[in-house]
Amino acid sequence: MFDENLSKNIKALAYEKSIDVERVFKALEDALATAARKYYKTREPMETVIDRTSGSMQMFVIKEVVEDENQIEDPQAQWTLDQAKKIEPEVEVGGKIRLSYITKEVVDVVRDPNTQIRTYEAQKIDSEVEQGDEVHIPLTKQADEFGRIAAQSAKQVLYQKVREAEREKVYNEFAGKVGELENGYVKRFERGDMIVDLNGKTEGIIPRSQQSRAERYSQGDRIKAVIIDV
Repeated sequence: MFDENLSKNIKALAYEKSIDVERVFKALEDALATAARKYYKTREPMETVIDRTSGSMQMFVIKEVVEDENQIEDPQAQWTLDQAKKIEPEVEVGGKIRLSYITKEVVDVVRDPNTQIRTYEAQKIDSEVEQGDEVHIPLTKQADEFGRIAAQSAKQVLYQKVREAEREKVYNEFAGKVGELENGYVKRFERGDMIVDLNGKTEGIIPRSQQSRAERYSQGDRIKAVIIDV
């Protein structure tokens, strides 16, 4: 679905934004998992894994393993130990298994598209299923179409995650400097507030009310100020 260019682009983005490349990969995997659940119309928890070198991607449905039916709180997200051992004999309670398909109930009238599928649609996947059965829908179904949808969704969420990482990086850099003097340059004025360039990437704000009346600054002037909040 993807190729090595994806991996290269992620690494380039991480370098450009000076953030942890693994954080960017994780953000994209989360975005694709969200897009996959919408595309396949399921409430089952999903996970995507991107190969850090090749850029190839795999999708899985994740099931938490519980002791028995009495402990199942969410049938979409949990399996009993007996169910799980049929797929993975070594699994234990508290563990998780990965499935390469989603499961839906076969019905004539769909009331919940997240858990049900019409009989004639299910029979396109498995010709022998009947009403009341369960059908397994492979996660490779219409992969190319999903790839286009996922790319758009991932782009939006990835941008958000990158912005969050940038804000966190700024916070970590300056949170320990509260109460200290910091050098900067006057970058511009906005409605009387002074915007200060601190390191070429981060801006500080000196409100009009906290500016010295005895001093006048112009754009480009060097300034020292105390950090009072981050």
